[in-house]
Amino acid sequence: EGFPCSVIESMKCGVPVITTTCGDILDVASHNYNGIVIDDYDDHERLAQEIVDLLQSSEKREFIGNNAIQSLSAFSEENINKIWCHIVDGLANLPEK
Repeated sequence: EGFPCSVIESMKCGVPVITTTCGDILDVASHNYNGIVIDDYDDHERLAQEIVDLLQSSEKREFIGNNAIQSLSAFSEENINKIWCHIVDGLANLPEK
């Protein structure tokens, strides 16, 4: 999926996610800030190490989880509705050709 909803939903719940650079995830996830981002989805050793690091560090899990919640406030239903209304209003007011 272009904009991975399962990753976003997990982040909104404060779950530290590990993801790759697939789709548009870099629009919302920043490595070691609000998620763990792996460049190469075939890098199994790096994936395993990131999982172990999260399991061993409650501070890192809490830091990433809290930042994930805060950083996704721009994607709240209210904000998305405002953006869509703005787009629709703009289209409705285009001059006729």
